[in-house]
Amino acid sequence: MTVFPKSKRLSLRLDPIAKQKIEQASSLANCSVNSFILSSVLDKAEQLICTHETVKLSDRDRDLFFAAILNPPAPNPALKEALALHRRLAESDV
Repeated sequence: MTVFPKSKRLSLRLDPIAKQKIEQASSLANCSVNSFILSSVLDKAEQLICTHETVKLSDRDRDLFFAAILNPPAPNPALKEALALHRRLAESDV
């Protein structure tokens, strides 16, 4: 894992009750408030990113997906035209 120097700041405003809860929780976790907030926010960020980057399929949809990958249908005329257009555009960029 690459370690980067900590040079970026993030600030937030919160009410006294929220601050007290965070201080109490960080104390119970035996870490600083900054460490507690960073750890908690990074955990939540990872969960959210994972949720949005993960595709969940039903068994039926999974089977259909793999069947299409293993036995793709023949290209239709629209796909053939799109490939021809792509080739023409790619050749004109050279």
